[in-house]
Amino acid sequence: VLRDSDPVVLISNLCSCVAGTAVCNHTVALLFQTAHYSELNVQVVPPVHTCTETEQQWHKPRTSGLKPGPVNKMVITKPRLNRLSEGGI
Repeated sequence: VLRDSDPVVLISNLCSCVAGTAVCNHTVALLFQTAHYSELNVQVVPPVHTCTETEQQWHKPRTSGLKPGPVNKMVITKPRLNRLSEGGI
């Protein structure tokens, strides 16, 4: 239970995990997240979207700047350490 004061005070905590009898990682993570939201002046917790609630991504083309071209125009070079690419694959 968090008391609404400045600073916020943890009055008691309870978690169903094995370490829940003491201050477990879940409680500590909740306190850190609460402090983070407080620092950002976030009034409500933002919703978490699962992968099934968002649009699929696997058929969308990448926009990494790669352009298709004929295979016979490709230049294949042996990679060298500590050298930037000069147009080879």
